[in-house]
Amino acid sequence: MDNVHGYYQTTSASILSPGTFLHCNQEVGHLKKEIRSYDAPKQDNIGVEDKIKEERAGVPGMTKLDELAYKMALKTTIDPMGIFKRLRVVKTGGKLDGNKEFILWLLYVNQYRTKRGGRFWFSDDKLFDLLRKTKSEEELVTLFQSLRQYQDIKYITDDMQAYMILSSASSHRLVNEAWLKSRETPEKVFNILRLGAEALFSLDSSPLFIQWLRYIIMYRAVVGSDSFTDLQTLDFLLERSRLSTTTSFGTLIQSFKDIPDLEIYRNLKAYTMYFAEHRGGADLLDKVNTMFDNNDPYAAITAASKA
Repeated sequence: MDNVHGYYQTTSASILSPGTFLHCNQEVGHLKKEIRSYDAPKQDNIGVEDKIKEERAGVPGMTKLDELAYKMALKTTIDPMGIFKRLRVVKTGGKLDGNKEFILWLLYVNQYRTKRGGRFWFSDDKLFDLLRKTKSEEELVTLFQSLRQYQDIKYITDDMQAYMILSSASSHRLVNEAWLKSRETPEKVFNILRLGAEALFSLDSSPLFIQWLRYIIMYRAVVGSDSFTDLQTLDFLLERSRLSTTTSFGTLIQSFKDIPDLEIYRNLKAYTMYFAEHRGGADLLDKVNTMFDNNDPYAAITAASKA
């Protein structure tokens, strides 16, 4: 195994690039020999080879030789940071967007985490800080949006977009512009920001959730006022609330009144009655209005949500 590690040290400048491997037949032969010796014990890598082949199929231009280098790096669990600094595209200051070498590195990060036992190995924080030191905000926004087309790294790139939303006002604006340009729907952005993974009662304190609500307003301004309307927004949240309690949903809606630029959510009673009228007509509207008069907003929300 020392030979494998030593070989990596001499070729790590392009461990994920076939160009250097093809420079010297002797070195390629040495690599293949090491890979064959690595392939012998399969027990520690059940499913890894299938995953590599699956990911390889999703990266344009990825070759069998790339796959071999990828497997060798995984075998020796080389730190992604060391590989990144030696990527040709990084050393030359080239564009990461659409670069096969960089995409392969992200796939390696995925598998490195799996092999080491979790996402805290080379964490999202560390990944974001590394990329932010390498490229400008504008370049990163374009990069992360374009990488969403690769299913096997979409989880990472979605996380990176969430980090950008919170990192600064300027990067937040750039991410919103990229989403709007791609016509990302509010439903899709909700998933990108992993808001579905949060408990409903915690959304009112989530800065990402507040940004999602603001994105809806921008989305309507670009696509049309009838796109993801207030009623559709409430429907969407009510559907999620079925996994939690009506009280949690009421608390969530009520909390919107403290957000100055989200005027539509400032009055729980008016919004719930608006919803009740559209869903159940005059009878439900009267019922909900009576509940509010009796100072029972959660009962009113329950009645409206069951319409």
